[in-house]
Amino acid sequence: MAMRPMSYYEDHSMSSSHADDTDERKSTVSASPEASADEESFSFFGLLYYADTVDWLLMALGTLGSIIHGMAFPVGYLLLGKALDAFGTNINDPEGMVHALYKVVPFVWYMAAATLPAGMVEISCWIYSSERQLARMRLAFLRSILNQEVGAFDTDLTTATIITGVTNYMSVIQDAIGEKLGHFVASFSTFFAGVIIAFISCWQVAMLSFLVIPLILIIGAAYTKKLNVLSLSRNAIVSEAVSVVEQTLSHIKTVFSFVGESWAMKSFVQCMESQFNLSKKEALIKGIGLGMFQAVTFCSWALMVWIGAVAVTKNKATGGGTIAAIMSILFGAISITYAAPDLQTFNQAKTAGKEVFKVIKRKPSISYAKSGLVLDKIHGEIKFRRVHFAYPSRQDKPILQGFSLSIPAGKVIALVGSSGCGKSTVISLLQRFYDPTSGDILIDGHSIKKIDLKSLRRNIASVSQEPSLFSGNIKDNLKIGKMDASDKEITEAARTANVHSFISKLPNEYLTEVLQYFTTSHGNL
Repeated sequence: MAMRPMSYYEDHSMSSSHADDTDERKSTVSASPEASADEESFSFFGLLYYADTVDWLLMALGTLGSIIHGMAFPVGYLLLGKALDAFGTNINDPEGMVHALYKVVPFVWYMAAATLPAGMVEISCWIYSSERQLARMRLAFLRSILNQEVGAFDTDLTTATIITGVTNYMSVIQDAIGEKLGHFVASFSTFFAGVIIAFISCWQVAMLSFLVIPLILIIGAAYTKKLNVLSLSRNAIVSEAVSVVEQTLSHIKTVFSFVGESWAMKSFVQCMESQFNLSKKEALIKGIGLGMFQAVTFCSWALMVWIGAVAVTKNKATGGGTIAAIMSILFGAISITYAAPDLQTFNQAKTAGKEVFKVIKRKPSISYAKSGLVLDKIHGEIKFRRVHFAYPSRQDKPILQGFSLSIPAGKVIALVGSSGCGKSTVISLLQRFYDPTSGDILIDGHSIKKIDLKSLRRNIASVSQEPSLFSGNIKDNLKIGKMDASDKEITEAARTANVHSFISKLPNEYLTEVLQYFTTSHGNL
């Protein structure tokens, strides 16, 4: 709203306009995101929500590359077994041995020719697809944050939550739906190809896979469940530690002035101690889990060697086929152990995805998306009618109780009262940073809830108690209110604010870098 020259001074105390508390109260705050949705487990495939047709094609090609890449070792062991049989069955017939090897060697070349492009396609497709999806996810995350009401930042969307979501959570998700997923597919491809080749080479040895597989799956399920619980706790501790550091650095002068360095260090150390204790549990679980994986692997190895030897001695299998079966099953089992860390990453990504999508899908109670009345011209008549309000983070401490105020257009007033009585709150409600719990606020006879939010805020000029400067030059900062402002409009605005002469004395005038100049000893703008 445009302000006219001051006509007179008027003192309005926050407690001067209390109405009857029994007046009907109509809540205007939308319900918070559904709690039931938050409690539900988050599906891993939910992380692929932002995949488009190109991404699915890339993931399909990546999956094909992973499968071919994973089959390479079992197929290699099959060819090795045939080569050993070529030596063993033709030990006294060199020509027969060479002839038998000629049948095997070309397939080795074919396998080499297939694995080269397969490996390239696997890595490049998975990484490129994850980058594309994460770009959209980050954009949706930021768009959702910027679309929330101010009250959300007092409760759910703390600075630590946002920073952790943009950095740590997104990194974990990208790792999970990218290279780790490709590696996981390749590991299981190795396992299944190994079992199939083992049955082709020596079914007696291959039958042991029905003993090995359940043991590995039981150990893997217990291992994954324990790590999933630890992952949730770790994310909470990291978020708390980030919050401590962010608050300390953002109020560093206050910390120094009150000699609060020890308190800040103590708070951070407590977070680190919690993470250290959690890491000890994680180390124990990982050690036991991986140890049991290895124990099952080597015990299975010993048993398969014994059964293979019996089969060979009874002429029910060849030596090369037995070795191929043993190596295929064992390497397949080992590939499952290699996939175990991927399972941990997937669980961490599911936990991170749950937090990220909780922010993305959060429905704000005050949003630019809700269209409303666009006023062509605002005269500036303001009315507060029996307004009740308490901040979302302090619902039990009401700030305004039945507050009423009428300001005619063109009048300049001052709100006077003790600290915390609600002076700034009135301005925040007028700008619709918050909605009152009951009552109404009108501009020119229109409830601000029915006015288009962008239209409302564009017609209100305010200077807060603690103005902020953004990175860039002075001109960039002045254009925040109107991004398409011309140089003439910028200069005129500076003259109106009585800062043009000051800016003109700076080395680069309006092109002076704000953070470079005003964070030094030159002073403040």
